[in-house]
Amino acid sequence: MADGGGEDKKMKVLVAVEETEGSLYALSWALDNLFTSASDVPDKTESLGRLVLIHAQQPLQHFMHPVGPCMTDPHHRSFSVLFAVYATSSVIDSVRRAQEQNSRNLLERATQVCRSKLVEAEMVIVDGDPKEMICQFAEQMQADLLVVGSRGLSKIRRAILGSVSGYCAHHATCPVLIVKPPKGNHP
Repeated sequence: MADGGGEDKKMKVLVAVEETEGSLYALSWALDNLFTSASDVPDKTESLGRLVLIHAQQPLQHFMHPVGPCMTDPHHRSFSVLFAVYATSSVIDSVRRAQEQNSRNLLERATQVCRSKLVEAEMVIVDGDPKEMICQFAEQMQADLLVVGSRGLSKIRRAILGSVSGYCAHHATCPVLIVKPPKGNHP
């Protein structure tokens, strides 16, 4: 950006994508409403903004499983015995490779949506809790806008699972646009 010259600041838009149709709907909405395709611009080399697609992979976790019958201590409190189940390194590597391939496939699908609208996009895959990683990356790239889809969770599921869009709306350092699919089209 020039210091008072005629060069315009290009908007940096971060769009979070995941495996839901609501996420791809939000991407399509952003492309249709925030970006003009190159065919709409006299100089086709002009970029109208920077679009970055982000996908956050959940980290692999070890699971705790209750084993055996419920036990009772002398104070009549019941409890279950828990054991950690650890996968072998070859299983973890296999799961990680499959997860990375799924992420690449998802982002390729999202990139195809962008190409169909003649908009170029960068792709980023991060590891960690999606809510936190999306907000951290938005701050790191100094995004002008974060676009997230809405899955239309019920109040109970949203309370239990948490909402990525709700978290981002409260914690992101930039404006957040939550795109809800039209009624009757909830994924």
